[in-house]
Amino acid sequence: PPERTEEKPMNGDDGGGGGPLALDGNAAEGRAAEGDVVYLNVRENMEEGKSPSWLAYAAYLADRLDGNDGGDGGNDGGSGGNDGGTKDEATSTRRKRRRSAGGIDYVAKTDSDTLIDVDALMRTMRRDLPPAPLNRRTYGGRPLVDFVGSGTYMAGEFYFVSIDLASYVARTLTPGQRRYLSRRIEDSDVGAYVHTHPRPIRTIDLSKGVFWRHPLKEER
Repeated sequence: PPERTEEKPMNGDDGGGGGPLALDGNAAEGRAAEGDVVYLNVRENMEEGKSPSWLAYAAYLADRLDGNDGGDGGNDGGSGGNDGGTKDEATSTRRKRRRSAGGIDYVAKTDSDTLIDVDALMRTMRRDLPPAPLNRRTYGGRPLVDFVGSGTYMAGEFYFVSIDLASYVARTLTPGQRRYLSRRIEDSDVGAYVHTHPRPIRTIDLSKGVFWRHPLKEER
């Protein structure tokens, strides 16, 4: 996206200079061969900004697919001018744009050692996950409790947010706000970011309908 992150692990949040990161030869070849690989402009790291960077990219992509120049920042109301049309026409247009969101209703994050049953995932999506705009402020996964932070969050093996929440976390919250909320436990941090939204959050508990296996790699 045009708002390129800085050449550091923190996705640009801590200021400083630096340009786009260069892909090494193997990565560039892999992208060309696979055709569906996304390389975020952040250095590999464990707890320093990959998830917000991914949510920012997803929100940007949804805007591009929808023909918008910017996100709604997680707001629940449309606004805008009326270029000669009626009020009903303008309202209908805003509703249509909020509903389409480029065809992206949710953004998911998963670990590299998570194996997903795609058929079960699709059944869950059809049965339990309404499309936009009926999915506003939705956050789902396997809930955990952060006793230190006194909050709940979704386990990083697999969780998802609605596209408006992705935009809220990545765009409405400032880098300073995210730094203030961060405990450098990234999945917990994302939960903290989500729950700062001024409106109620709809959570979907997948604990009784887990469609993935994790972890699938051994620690060495």
